[in-house]
Amino acid sequence: PLRVLIAEDSEDDYLLVLWELRRGGFEVTSRRVQSAGEMRRALEAEDWDIVLSDYSMPQFTALDALAVLQVSPRAELPFVIVSGSIGEESAVSALKAGASNFVMKNNLDRLVPVVQRELRDAQVRREREEAFAALEEAVRVRDEFLSIASHELKTPLTAVQLQLQGLREVLRKEAPEFRAASSTMEMRVGRAVRSTARLGQLIENLLDVSRITMGRMKLNLEEFDL
Repeated sequence: PLRVLIAEDSEDDYLLVLWELRRGGFEVTSRRVQSAGEMRRALEAEDWDIVLSDYSMPQFTALDALAVLQVSPRAELPFVIVSGSIGEESAVSALKAGASNFVMKNNLDRLVPVVQRELRDAQVRREREEAFAALEEAVRVRDEFLSIASHELKTPLTAVQLQLQGLREVLRKEAPEFRAASSTMEMRVGRAVRSTARLGQLIENLLDVSRITMGRMKLNLEEFDL
C-alpha cells in the first residue's frame, strides 16, 4: 500500500506516475493537488506516505509545495520532485531547501526505486526518533526517581544522625567509673556518625545531579580570593 500526494497540473502526467507506481508493485491511494490551498487541506485531512511534485506549474511550484509541507504537521514526509524541466542548478537548490530526491519524467523507470529508498529512509528516521524519545523519557524517569529517592533518604538519615550525635553526647557525660567501657562505645558511635555524614554527602551529590539534569540547579555566585 502507498498513500501518495501528488502536486501536478497535468492529468496525463499524473496518470503516468500512478501507472508507473502500480507497475512497480504499489497499491496506490492518491490525490492530485494544484495549489497551496489544496495541498494544505490534503495534508490536514489525510495521512500520506510520500509527496511527489512537478517542479513548475502555472501558479504553484515544487518549492511552494515543499514550503507548505515543511510548516505542516507532516513535515517529515519524503518529498520527491518529478519533473520534465528541472535543471541541475534548480535541482540542487531544491535539495538544499529540503527535497528528498528528484526524478526526470523522461526517466520514470527510476521512480519506483527512488520511492522505495525514500520510504525506507523515512522509516529509519521514524524509528530513530522513537528510540530517541524513549531514551529521553527513560532518562527523565530516572532523574525523577533519583530526585524523589534522594529526598526520601534524607529524612530517615537525618533522624539517625541526630540519634547518634545524642548518644555520643550521653557517652561523653558518663561517670568516671564507666568511662573505660564507654570510650569503646563512643569510638564506634563516632565511626557511625562519620559513615552517616558520608552517606549524607552522597545523597546531596545525587540531589545535585538530579537538579542539574532536570534544569533545577541554582547557582549562588560570590567573589572568591584565589
